[in-house]
Amino acid sequence: MSSHKSKSCKCGYKMGDPWIVPNSVYTFFGWLMVSIGISHPPVRVNFQCEQCGETVFTITDKKDLKSHAYH
Repeated sequence: MSSHKSKSCKCGYKMGDPWIVPNSVYTFFGWLMVSIGISHPPVRVNFQCEQCGETVFTITDKKDLKSHAYH
């Protein structure tokens, strides 16, 4: 996972900078569960720059996705 730390967006921000935020992507069923208050892991988490919108890192591993479940 150390390789994603060096990738930066067009603005020059990297993982760990305050402008790089996680954006969870859910299936329809996942959104339904979360909308009624039931925790459900996303299918993908994109870490995107809030300034330019560029994705600098993506998580798709099921084990890692569980830590990004909406609680």
